[in-house]
Amino acid sequence: MAEVSNSRSHPSLLSRARVSSVDIATGPVSLPEPLSPPHYTHQSSQERHTSSNLLPRGSSSVTSGSMSLPEPLPSTSNPPSCQSSVEPQSSPSQSRQSSRERLQGSPPQHQSPPAHMMPAGPSVVTESNWSPTNHKGIAGCTAATLENCRYRLRSTSMSDHDNEDRHFTMNKNNTQIFGVFDGHDGSRAVGFASNYMMELFNMDSWKKAVDQGQDVAFVLGEIFKDTEREFFKSISRDTKRKEEVARRIPEGMTSYQAQLNYPMEVAELQKLEPKITGGCTAVLAIIVNKQLCVANVGDSRAIVIREKLDGTMYAEQLSVDHGVQNEEELTRLERLGLSRDNLKRAGRLGMHENTRSFGDYYVKRGYKDVDTLVSARQPPGIAIPHITTPVTIDQSFRYLVLMTDGVYKSIEGQFKEEGAIDANKVLTNIILKEDTPGRNPAFLADTVLARISKAHEQAYQTAAAQDPRSTVAVNCRKRDDMTCVIYKFSPPKAAPRKRPQLTTQESHSAPPSLSRV
Repeated sequence: MAEVSNSRSHPSLLSRARVSSVDIATGPVSLPEPLSPPHYTHQSSQERHTSSNLLPRGSSSVTSGSMSLPEPLPSTSNPPSCQSSVEPQSSPSQSRQSSRERLQGSPPQHQSPPAHMMPAGPSVVTESNWSPTNHKGIAGCTAATLENCRYRLRSTSMSDHDNEDRHFTMNKNNTQIFGVFDGHDGSRAVGFASNYMMELFNMDSWKKAVDQGQDVAFVLGEIFKDTEREFFKSISRDTKRKEEVARRIPEGMTSYQAQLNYPMEVAELQKLEPKITGGCTAVLAIIVNKQLCVANVGDSRAIVIREKLDGTMYAEQLSVDHGVQNEEELTRLERLGLSRDNLKRAGRLGMHENTRSFGDYYVKRGYKDVDTLVSARQPPGIAIPHITTPVTIDQSFRYLVLMTDGVYKSIEGQFKEEGAIDANKVLTNIILKEDTPGRNPAFLADTVLARISKAHEQAYQTAAAQDPRSTVAVNCRKRDDMTCVIYKFSPPKAAPRKRPQLTTQESHSAPPSLSRV
């Protein structure tokens, strides 16, 4: 495993692409200008704009959610064939030193990208407007997304908020690139991150650096670092203004007192909050020179499905879930001065389920405003990715799967006991069942998500009809956005053999709802 640090205090870390097999940053980490605390709950758009933490610590809260457009990267000509779940939208260009300039040593470029490559705004992809297609840029690649849903017993279900997932795939210079992003508290951060990374990969400099011997892990780390810094730079005016206004309200004042004594300041803070709140997780997979490398922040996953010599399939997770359930993350946070027991009891970092992500102001620059994080000596939230050591692709590789947490948590939620099922194994079985001769491979991701979604709702309806307060009914009462990218490796040229056997679930079989779909 390798990890790249983005510490200004230790610039030498940037030249050491490989740090250790344990992804823990113990030294001081300097981050780009950060954002506000997302509340990763399923709320309506109106609810998300009436609850947050704008006032100084000890005061009460105001809003969360909205977005403004990110700024684009300079673009090159001859864009690669790619597929994205976000629609391009124009935005003012801004000069910056990107990974390309740092890797090549060239001066910053001042140019406006073509309109078709401008970053996307808050485009919404839902079940009703998403058109599933095979990603023409990469043969054998399919992707799909489903909007979140809140179920009602024997009644029509409805979504809680707009779809905040994004994804893209690219095929450039004989290199395949896959990205999946899961936003929370609005689409600003996820829109920026997905488009900014797509623009970086649209440039040739990163591939030239790899071809010239630069470590791919270092290049990916630079891209993640660039994305985090530029996102905070894009909202710096709003964050600075928020901090200026908040300083006018005495620390320790309640929200009611602030509303009475500082109504204009509170009103301005309410307007600023949607502009700075939000964040997103990300998982990237890149196939270059017949090697696979994965980088991620947060709990979006990448797994590879491989075949054993006896023909059985197994799932190997390449990403790392960054949350307070991760003991290595708990150790990192404990070293910063936070209580391990309190974090495990709360199940989150501040108001966040993820300990690493893009954006998320209130676990980075604004962490001192959060009572549970004030004891930290440094920002507890980071965007330093976990990066795998590149793996050589051999004949055992069958599928590469990238997904948001909504996919595997929808599988896990159907069981009474936490950890009672290996969601990666269940997903492997579903993919093998759906990828059969005679079915259109272009819709593989769609049929997989449809199967999971239907099983999830069936589990809720069955459990809620018996006891609405049961574990399964509570766990399955709503489903998060689900996005899945599936890439099928070319089959080996060896002599054909019988169809691979499905993986088994030792003491726990798949839920009845999954087997019936």
